[in-house]
Amino acid sequence: MPVDDDQLQSTKLEALGRLAGGVAHDFNNLLTVIEGYARMLRDEPDLSQAEAVEYVDEIIRAANRASDLTRQLLAFSRRQSAQPRSLDLNELVRHTSGMLRRVIGEDIQLETDLSAEASQIFADPSQIDQVLMNLVVNARDAMPNGGQIRITTAFHDPVVELRVSDRGSGIPPEVMARMFEPFFTTKESGQGTGLGLSLVHAIVTQAGGKVEVETALGQGTTFKIRFPLHWGEAADTDAAATERDLPRGRETILVVEDEEPLRSLIRRLLERGGYRVLEAADGDEAIALARAGKQSIDLLLTDVMLPHRNGRDVAQAVAAAYPNVRVLFMSGYGENTPPGAARLEKPFGPLKLATAVRELLDQR
Repeated sequence: MPVDDDQLQSTKLEALGRLAGGVAHDFNNLLTVIEGYARMLRDEPDLSQAEAVEYVDEIIRAANRASDLTRQLLAFSRRQSAQPRSLDLNELVRHTSGMLRRVIGEDIQLETDLSAEASQIFADPSQIDQVLMNLVVNARDAMPNGGQIRITTAFHDPVVELRVSDRGSGIPPEVMARMFEPFFTTKESGQGTGLGLSLVHAIVTQAGGKVEVETALGQGTTFKIRFPLHWGEAADTDAAATERDLPRGRETILVVEDEEPLRSLIRRLLERGGYRVLEAADGDEAIALARAGKQSIDLLLTDVMLPHRNGRDVAQAVAAAYPNVRVLFMSGYGENTPPGAARLEKPFGPLKLATAVRELLDQR
């Protein structure tokens, strides 16, 4: 059974109300950290270089955690096709567990026991987040008076195993026989769509895995999910990158972004990489720059959502003036990006920006 976007959207929306308060709380904490360290950097003239680096590292860590929160929230609300990549299952569980605790409530204890061995799989991280969410919510519902949910990972070459266990009521045989059927539910009307476990099965199967269930009435249930071990490297991050590591170039890039602070940051990063940069604050300004033809444009780096004209309209107009131009869309959530187009997802750091730009220009 393929993962149906409409079904996935329906189940994601069920969790959004529970997440909103927790996400706001966590974001406010992270913003407090970022603002606090930033003000100390500005206001403490006698900071040593080591202290300054420590403060900056704390700001970066807080920003990365905020990015994780955004990614997880969007994973439960947006329509998207699968975007599988190599990922560390242990890291995903660590990042998602905070949000899961917000969903299950204070009367349920969530424990994790993560393997120290290999845990690399090839899957869409947003969909694996959704698998965890569905299984944990079902486990919570099986323990109306509170209890414990346990998430564990283990490595059994060539398989990475994910387990979600509860000490709830267990699953009757007649339900076991139908539990992965779409729209089958034992919950009261309005309490569930009956899509959760069917989507778990579909997502895991799509990732090349298998789902097994162990249950006993009155003693609890364990879902065992086995993924093939993937030996590919995890996605690159900016964590260890330095300016010397960044790909460089001398081409001309037109940057179209309506948020001035972000546009200014992108311009500075690209100029430090050797590029010539033209700037536009909206679609009309970008098209006017292109049509003026004062200098060639090798790459268009544009936000998808813009005032007056969207990024697709800008790309068409610039391509009409410069048929060989490369186009890289920036997007916070993937909507409205032309199919097959190159995309740079926000938030991004210097390495991701420099790599995406250089890879696209090198295709010429």
